[in-house]
Amino acid sequence: QGVAISVFVKRPGPGTGRAVVHHREMRGTRAEKYAAADTVRLGGPGWATVVPEAPFWSFAPASEVSDYAAWPSMPSIFPVNSSGIQSSHDDLVADVDVETLRDRIRTLGDRSISDDELRERYDIQEHDRWRWSERRVAMAAFDEGRIIPWLYRLFDRRFVDWDPALIAWPRTKFMQHLLPKPFGHGGEQRIALVVQRARPITTIATVSRGIATAHVTSQWDHVYPLHLAEGSEDADVLLPIEQIWRENLDPDLVARLEAAYDAAPSVEAIGWFVFGVLSAPAYRSRFAAELAIDHPRIPFPIGHDVFARMAGLGERLGHAHLLEAPIPSDVRFTGEGSNGVEAIRHDAAESAVWINATQRFTGLSVAAWAWGGSFRPLEHFLTDRKDRVLDIDQIRMYLQAITAVRTAIELGAALDAALAGVLAGPLVFDGGA
Repeated sequence: QGVAISVFVKRPGPGTGRAVVHHREMRGTRAEKYAAADTVRLGGPGWATVVPEAPFWSFAPASEVSDYAAWPSMPSIFPVNSSGIQSSHDDLVADVDVETLRDRIRTLGDRSISDDELRERYDIQEHDRWRWSERRVAMAAFDEGRIIPWLYRLFDRRFVDWDPALIAWPRTKFMQHLLPKPFGHGGEQRIALVVQRARPITTIATVSRGIATAHVTSQWDHVYPLHLAEGSEDADVLLPIEQIWRENLDPDLVARLEAAYDAAPSVEAIGWFVFGVLSAPAYRSRFAAELAIDHPRIPFPIGHDVFARMAGLGERLGHAHLLEAPIPSDVRFTGEGSNGVEAIRHDAAESAVWINATQRFTGLSVAAWAWGGSFRPLEHFLTDRKDRVLDIDQIRMYLQAITAVRTAIELGAALDAALAGVLAGPLVFDGGA
């Protein structure tokens, strides 16, 4: 977690215009930061002068690209979008193990167990939005078909009991585009972008099939489905006999791209292009100040060849994020044992992470283990499963997660080069949205 220190100077006498804002950023180990804090002086070398501007009046330096604010924002590109799902009690309604979740939901429905006992067992106290008695009366009878997958964290798919009575903010009206029947319109295999709104980390975007939480990247995420069930915006869960899907795109943007490229790109091509831009390390560093404040904005190139190059890279990385890419031969789970996550230890010399005394995952370099900045998905995956036994599906998921991180590292330079091509000749938009 970063630390911000602000120093305000009030000089004697009447003020003359706005104050001058100076900014400095330090990164490194704790010892290095302490040493810097002990020696840095206000007004000394290394400070950047910042001119805060509307609408956010940021005290951090903005990028040198003046037309960033005119590029289309994520919500304008994909008009139907929403924050991800918030359960408020993830440990109650979701789990990495289906059987454990089934037993827990059955327990909630067992009226021989008192509300007080459940409150004690699950350590969930009552408040205005959660009353045990009200939730248990409202919850549906146990149905194994309600237990469905969702994207919980980066490269970490889990199971949730889809009962809106137990989920604080299910976003049902929106998520119906990504829910299986009969809870939605059968879109559980349809692709959605999951994009962080602000406070960027190493990854600010990923891709999901089906529903996703609001904290996939550990920060606040919005979900952007590429396709919508026709006529379903005002429906609850009433299903048409023949499902018709349409592209979730801004028609003005489509017209602008069609004029530039002589053909309208598909929503899939635009989705992969956008994901490629968001995944370029240079994009996140160059526009760090803007990304820390609001939804990302996306530049589109004048030429179709540049667009297609970025879209191709985005698609390759996207399938890795979807855990659908082939697993390299050196990425393996080896050793005899219980498959229990007992003592997690990364071995830099062997490019492996041990989960107990005899078993390890290989093909995991120092860079891959540390990938993700403050939220390291490969480490988080295992620490969240401490004292649990990994089944075959979770082992394979982790092998695919390693593959996804390695692919992101491998494609970093190519994504930056493609982004440079986009920024060398971007389309000019009249104004931001």
